Amino acid sequence: MANRGPSWMYSTSPRESSTNNKWMHSGCPTISVGSCSSWYPSGGSEGFAWVWENAECDGNGMRKEGPVRQVFRTSYQSSVPPRPFHHSTQNRTTVVLYGSSHIRELYFAFLRLQRGLSFQGHIEPHIRAFSSGDVVVVANPKMSCDPNGTGFHDGYYGVDLESCGLPHKRIIPEFGQQGVPNNSSHLAAIGFKTFFHTPDADQIFVKYLDNQGLRYPNVVITDVGVWGPRGNRMGGSANVEMEPEEELQYNLDWLIHTFPTSKIVVVVEPEVNLPFKETYGRLLEFGNTAAHENVLLLRKDLVMERRPIWMDCEHGCAGPVMVVVAQLILDWLNEATKDANKCF
Repeated sequence: MANRGPSWMYSTSPRESSTNNKWMHSGCPTISVGSCSSWYPSGGSEGFAWVWENAECDGNGMRKEGPVRQVFRTSYQSSVPPRPFHHSTQNRTTVVLYGSSHIRELYFAFLRLQRGLSFQGHIEPHIRAFSSGDVVVVANPKMSCDPNGTGFHDGYYGVDLESCGLPHKRIIPEFGQQGVPNNSSHLAAIGFKTFFHTPDADQIFVKYLDNQGLRYPNVVITDVGVWGPRGNRMGGSANVEMEPEEELQYNLDWLIHTFPTSKIVVVVEPEVNLPFKETYGRLLEFGNTAAHENVLLLRKDLVMERRPIWMDCEHGCAGPVMVVVAQLILDWLNEATKDANKCF
């Protein structure tokens, strides 16, 4: 194993978003994933685990010598040292998660870290029951939310709220320590986001946040494009078919305009996971745009890039990858909260 370097460093890799340089100037940390990061198995008295090292490449595409940024160990053991969410937020940084089932898996990874569980640790069924909606039974199956039972392929989740029900949302009480004074009654919430263009569902979620005292959170964690465009699906105010590029732009503009004071962490999926192929390049461009200085890209695609093919990678790559993504965010929250006057 390479020598462990500082737990927080800034990006210099040409493959990473130049947004990182912008954040260096602002004094607020970024979330950097080195292009030569790597995984390897580890045994010993602590049991089998996967270890990820956050490492940079040199000018020749080879791993730089010297200490690495971060080292994270993800264990198969049933009990590991817990990492409570509120230790990173200090019970004052407010966080909202809004995204697909991959963001839901990130939420579960945060919970496992909080509870000191392995990446396979048990999550109660009532917590795992968090989805894109509750399908309403109708007399004519052809007019139902998801007549073929194919989910995002043919379903109207997030679009036809009458047939599909509302995408799920909830407060996350585990992410705040009770009894600590705060100017908000809650510190964290999560909502399920489906297609790019879901204006009614988006509006309902924002109203929910407002009612919970989280209308303008310090941090929004999201993903963009896992479900892709709604296309010819219609429902509510989504009553006109749009070009996929228009839907994607709606999604990005909505984030910026809805959360103008929040730091927006966009978890970038591998290009192959995004059904609308232009999404990946547009996200990298989005993170590089000077006008979007509140946007940070978390390159999950780079975390996954050198993953051994036999390593656990379930839905959304739940497993060691998602635990590392969660650890990266917790490291960032810890540093950003310390510099709250510069970041929030």
